[in-house]
Amino acid sequence: MLHLSDYDAIVLGAGPVGLVAASALARKRRVALITHQLPAANDPPRVEAVPAALLTLLLEFGVHPAELGVTRLYESRVSAWEAASPDTQAGPAMAHIERPALELALLHRALATPRLDLIQRLVSAQLVEQLSRAAKPGCRLLDATGRRAVSAVAITQPPRPWGSRGLWISN
Repeated sequence: MLHLSDYDAIVLGAGPVGLVAASALARKRRVALITHQLPAANDPPRVEAVPAALLTLLLEFGVHPAELGVTRLYESRVSAWEAASPDTQAGPAMAHIERPALELALLHRALATPRLDLIQRLVSAQLVEQLSRAAKPGCRLLDATGRRAVSAVAITQPPRPWGSRGLWISN
């Protein structure tokens, strides 16, 4: 079992949200970052569009946009869902980032943070319950695994979506 009395905050998950939260909390508190899997250079490549404001936040954590493959900002998007010819729509400035590069850059910054300890362990619902019961008073518990949001006051989950699927087969 973890020595929970050593930590002021516990962050579950080593995705971008978990790494940023753990790094920010570790500026003033002793933090445990618990994850079962770390980002790796050989993770499948993915490119995501993110608001330009996120690049400013990343700069605060020492991550330069060039590290993430950002070469320019885009103020319009092109889509062709309903028609054969593409439709161009103006919108807020966005950047295309390489997700594995983002996760690795944030991981390196987190590991260099003095008050942050990385603990590799399977994150499960049982571990979350165990941590919420055993953590010292005032300890912050953040579930950044993407499964649900956990705070010191309440556990919230999005409502279960309703939907149906249909399949048509013609002969």
